[in-house]
Amino acid sequence: MQSNTWNQTNQHWVPRFILKGFGAKGNSTRIYELDKETGEINVCNVYEVASKPRLLTERDDGYMRKVENVSANAVGRIRKGTDFGRLRVKEVFALQDLMRIMERIDPYCGFNGHPTRQIVVKSFIDVVNEATSAQGPMLDESGFREFIEAHLDHEMLLGYPHWLSESPFPMRPRSHQAPEGECFVVGDSAVISTRLADGILVQQILPIGSKHVFTLTADNFRGKVPMVEESTTLTSETVRSLNAHYCSQQPGRYVYGRNKRVLEQSKSHPLRNAIHGTPRDDYYVELMDKVIALTVQNSFLRSDLAETLMDYPVSRFMMRARALQSLDD
Repeated sequence: MQSNTWNQTNQHWVPRFILKGFGAKGNSTRIYELDKETGEINVCNVYEVASKPRLLTERDDGYMRKVENVSANAVGRIRKGTDFGRLRVKEVFALQDLMRIMERIDPYCGFNGHPTRQIVVKSFIDVVNEATSAQGPMLDESGFREFIEAHLDHEMLLGYPHWLSESPFPMRPRSHQAPEGECFVVGDSAVISTRLADGILVQQILPIGSKHVFTLTADNFRGKVPMVEESTTLTSETVRSLNAHYCSQQPGRYVYGRNKRVLEQSKSHPLRNAIHGTPRDDYYVELMDKVIALTVQNSFLRSDLAETLMDYPVSRFMMRARALQSLDD
């Protein structure tokens, strides 16, 4: 099946306007890159990093562009000194959406585009055959895989912010800046999330330039949030610990900074606190729901056994999808 032309272009899971905030002085497209596997530091172009083909569906690509356009304006104003409290409401909401979307499409810890869609379809077929082995063939596989994958390639997966129910605490947005003489770095897995053992989100962190970081922090949360405090200007220790986290704890292979010195410093700085997150299955659940519905609606499923599938534990689909993902990785 021939792919659509838009799927042949590289799409960035860390937007270029974010990466340019870490560009070298005098040339924002030139960025220093630390390879965490080799320890080497090289210079690269922001147009060539944190991107891959077929990352987003066509509708998601359009949605992402809208969020990026508003977010880029907000980030530009913050970098030029605009107080966070003077941002327009839609700009603050766009920054929140951007952070959550970036986490979701991050190939290292989120939704890995086309490969994930293939994994979901494969796990669906495997589990259906497993669940109904005693009843005979349940799924008409002729044309099934091609139909479902083609349909999912046009589905919108980033739309309505399902994250609203992710935390029982109101999330307060803030912008912070580095003190004089300090600079932030950012990883190709850019969003740092702190969750409790049960998956409740309590803080998210996204550096938006070498001098500024955007956070969402749970209000009225009694526990200790380990990385970024509430103050507008952070301490040198906080900035360096955040940078060190990208180098040693955060998923991803590369870390970006405006010069070689800050990356060398980030590699060697001891961590103040380790941040532990929890795996997220929401993108698998959503995709699997779509696959089940499409299968029933388009008669790929024997109608007399449709209810059997709808009642089958979703956890079994998730276990199979996770196992297939680990093999794919």
